[in-house]
Amino acid sequence: MPFDKDREVVEMYKSVVYGIALVRVKGATDADDIFQEVFMAYFKRPRVFLNEGHRKGWLIKTTMICCQNYIKNKRSYETLDEEHISAPIKHETHQEVIDALFSLDETVRTVIYLYYFEDYKTKEIASLLGRKESTVRMQMKRGRASLKAILEESNDEEERY
Repeated sequence: MPFDKDREVVEMYKSVVYGIALVRVKGATDADDIFQEVFMAYFKRPRVFLNEGHRKGWLIKTTMICCQNYIKNKRSYETLDEEHISAPIKHETHQEVIDALFSLDETVRTVIYLYYFEDYKTKEIASLLGRKESTVRMQMKRGRASLKAILEESNDEEERY
């Protein structure tokens, strides 16, 4: 029975873990490696969680740490293709928005991803990332402004042709 529970946890959180890893490292193969590392750490950890929110928070925080370690140790990234991003996010997202998201700074990109794709509140994001809530709100503001500018510029270029 513990095997069934483990499988259920992986199914429940695979898109969250993979999505964050993909947003942070920009490479499908690298995200796969981080995904495996996070769930290996989960399986080795004694299962003492207060609730599902606690479990999800632990998985997200562990994913963020694994991504940071991975980025420190490896600076080469793969090209991201639409097939790999659309599966974990589970939203119909236009390629321009994806491209714009990936053009943002990593810290802003992560905050935007957690807020819009994982439905976290700014207070929860601040807690997960170890930042002040005001910092997260400012990163959201800057991220939105950057996305808007990038998308408007892209639309202007399309209208010219």
